[in-house]
Amino acid sequence: MKNIFLLLSLFLCTSTLSKDLRIITTMPSLTEMVYFLDMEKSLVGVSPYCLYPEEAKKLPKIGSAIMLDLEKIVELKANLVLLPTTKDSRSLDNIKRLGLDHILVGYERLDDIITSLKELNKKFNAHKEEKISDFERSFVQHKKNDKRILVIISEEIKSGNIVSVRAAGATTIYDDLLLKLGATNALSSGFSLYPELNLEQLLKLKFDYIIRVGARENNEARRAWAKSIFASKIRFIFKDFAVVTGPRLNKLFAELLRVIR
Repeated sequence: MKNIFLLLSLFLCTSTLSKDLRIITTMPSLTEMVYFLDMEKSLVGVSPYCLYPEEAKKLPKIGSAIMLDLEKIVELKANLVLLPTTKDSRSLDNIKRLGLDHILVGYERLDDIITSLKELNKKFNAHKEEKISDFERSFVQHKKNDKRILVIISEEIKSGNIVSVRAAGATTIYDDLLLKLGATNALSSGFSLYPELNLEQLLKLKFDYIIRVGARENNEARRAWAKSIFASKIRFIFKDFAVVTGPRLNKLFAELLRVIR
């Protein structure tokens, strides 16, 4: 570890005084924000989980927000690291020890994402105010309706049958989007952010639809839900943007609107 800090000191003066940003992002949400602001030419490293856009897959990998590859960050001569606000503080401590500039970026709620885009736009001098405003305006507030929606992000399946699920509770991004759509989150109170529910708990909930979100197609999940007692209420959104809390959330918003109409 000491060698890393010594190595950084050899070029710290040139990297930090340079006008050219060399940005590291540590999770998909932050990578997509950089691309949204058209700052990808300054992006020199990403996490292995950053799969969008396609170009991001080709960039050097620097570990994740929880476990950074500090040697790689030094090798890439990064001078700005974007970190999420809610991850392990050890990564932040190590970045501070390296003497690198960093920004803690909010990403878990809709307001967090909008605020972060505005702050990064200012930091990067990207001049994307209009683009950010268009993004913000895309979340049109709909009139209150009586639809109760349960959002599921995963399920445990045994012998082809669903035995438990992981759902989205209150104060999550899915709760934010449902409120914008005028709907009610069936799990809006009395639960943790993403609680695990067994079938007995699921049966006690009142909802009009279950919306299963996921990053990619999942035929096993489709078959299990199709044979369950909830088959008539289940809807699927298997899209990569459905689980990344970033500037493509407007696409998820549009999909949710289509599904619950």
